[in-house]
Amino acid sequence: MKKFSGLLIIFVFASFLLMDIQVARAAKGFVVEKSGSDKILITDGYSEYVIEHDYNCYSSDFYEGATIYIDTSYSPSYGDKIIISGYSDTICEITSSEDVNIKRYYVDDVFDSEDKIIVTDKNSDKFLVEYGIGCGVSMWRYEGKTIDIDIGGSFLDGIGDRIYLFDSGRDCKVWDADELSSGSNAPTYPLPSYSPTPSSSCPANSYSNGDKCTCVSGYIANSAKTGCELAPTPTPLICGAGLLERNGQCISYTQDCVNTFGSNVVGSLGTNNNSSCNCVSGYQWNNTQTTCVKVITSQSVPVTIQAQNAPPVVSAPKKEFLIDNAKIKNYNLELLGEINTSAALRKCPSTGDCDVLRYYVEGVRVKILGDYNNAEWYKIIVVDTQQEGWMHSSIVNKVALQEAKPQLNELKENDGNTSEKIPVSEKIQKDVPWYKKVFGFFSNLFK
Repeated sequence: MKKFSGLLIIFVFASFLLMDIQVARAAKGFVVEKSGSDKILITDGYSEYVIEHDYNCYSSDFYEGATIYIDTSYSPSYGDKIIISGYSDTICEITSSEDVNIKRYYVDDVFDSEDKIIVTDKNSDKFLVEYGIGCGVSMWRYEGKTIDIDIGGSFLDGIGDRIYLFDSGRDCKVWDADELSSGSNAPTYPLPSYSPTPSSSCPANSYSNGDKCTCVSGYIANSAKTGCELAPTPTPLICGAGLLERNGQCISYTQDCVNTFGSNVVGSLGTNNNSSCNCVSGYQWNNTQTTCVKVITSQSVPVTIQAQNAPPVVSAPKKEFLIDNAKIKNYNLELLGEINTSAALRKCPSTGDCDVLRYYVEGVRVKILGDYNNAEWYKIIVVDTQQEGWMHSSIVNKVALQEAKPQLNELKENDGNTSEKIPVSEKIQKDVPWYKKVFGFFSNLFK
């Protein structure tokens, strides 16, 4: 009877394990495109979604380029579980999810006092955009950079459009959007305005804009602000081979593509002296052709690839992290280790303050040279690429010792009462998986 009860306990325990495995296999993979303090932009390679999560996950868990898994077979929705693979899986729930049509725009000018910006799309069309509450305190930081706008319809018109500033954790509604020019060859001018006297109407070459008169394209306000005059013909900018003119500057085709579509793109000469943009190896266009996303599968287990094939990652600049040398411990013997999930190799031992040197996938072999802050972080060298950096200890499994100094020996008595030297490294074995320990414990109880 005692033996039967023991077998029953083992059966129930194994059933729970199998249930967990089934849940993991039902999860769908998504790649994090943009992350911030509140909202996260993710994609499955076909559609994009902006999600929020509960407090069981942290914003630092969702770094750009990371693969996460959501317990859904189609699109994420309220209550779905988010599974972040690691040393111990982190699980939280989605509190909101929205299907979006994100397009990237370059910010030419920011008018803080009027809550307006001038932006340019990938076709060099310019728009004057008026935005609502939520973005004003951060918008000035994006002049000369790109922002993400969810287009409610087929083009930017202020109807159902929304601006997302993911790295600032802010978003706001677009109140109005007016197209200023069309085509890369159309001349662009500022929009100076002036207030007419009460008895006058707008003069020639201008139109009424509320209580002001605005000059039409090709004209600017005169010095007295009483009328519009022809704008001076701009001096043409001549760029050398491999360059093109954008906003009064000569830039490369690749930089032109990056300004429009973000990272992971490469440019070449296209038609009409424009840039032809393509995704780098390992990336593909999303369904709206607005950015390059990592090529992924919908399986719950990431596909293992060689470390040297992983695409390089350019991270956003981080504030300087000061290492406390007193917390660094260098090992006398190099430990061999293995990365247990897709993870980032960082420049210093911190998630929030240190740049990402490169992402590596599960199964990559490393050498552990030392640790930081009581083994919270490992200092490692990737065996394949010989790249050195820091990884959190939870995502690196120790495998075996590797000789770095003269090998230590231990004396052991043999049957002939003579001593022989046994290398200490022969006694180091790979850690036994936890589930084998559990089954071994229950099996020994009922022998």
